[in-house]
Amino acid sequence: MNKEDFLRNLNSSLSGFTEEERKDILYDYEEHFRLGIESGKTEEALIAELGDPESIANQYKTNLNFEKAAINEANENMNNNMNTSYNKNKTTAEDVSISIIAAIGLLLFNLIFILGPYLGLLGALIGLFAGAVGAFLGGAFMTFGTMLLPFTNNFFGVPFNVSPSAAFLFGVGTIAFGALFFIGDCYIAKYFFKGTSKYLNWNMRIIKRM
Repeated sequence: MNKEDFLRNLNSSLSGFTEEERKDILYDYEEHFRLGIESGKTEEALIAELGDPESIANQYKTNLNFEKAAINEANENMNNNMNTSYNKNKTTAEDVSISIIAAIGLLLFNLIFILGPYLGLLGALIGLFAGAVGAFLGGAFMTFGTMLLPFTNNFFGVPFNVSPSAAFLFGVGTIAFGALFFIGDCYIAKYFFKGTSKYLNWNMRIIKRM
């Protein structure tokens, strides 16, 4: 087998390759023969070094199939990643939309059904505190006004038809009532704001679950 036979057999064994790929492979071996002959080797010796043309072609085919498989796998992975990313973004957008709608619904529910009664109860609680403070201050004015009656020319407006002792006791009783009333209001306020805190936390848990 000479050089021409080797290249012809190699070319015929390179089935499945494009014309351009065949030309590149054959050119490499022609250069190998040229350089070998210039260095003093015979064609037969060079062919013995290179081996069987069909085995060489099979090696090229194996490499080509491996490259195609790697490219296909890379493309498949890229498509899978793109599909996964798209589905994830789609799911995230849907979840965000549902969360926004649910949050708006919860807000409307609170505005329509909860805010009015809550403000009413808050106003009533403020009124109770105002009543307790008023009773305490009224009793204090009555008590000290009775004690200072000889020195103030009835500056505090103690009724003349009420005995000073009765006015004094009434003032002390009113002070005690106002103090007890205030303490009771503090307990009511404690449970009121505790319930408010629990309701707000319940709203926050619902929003976080959306």
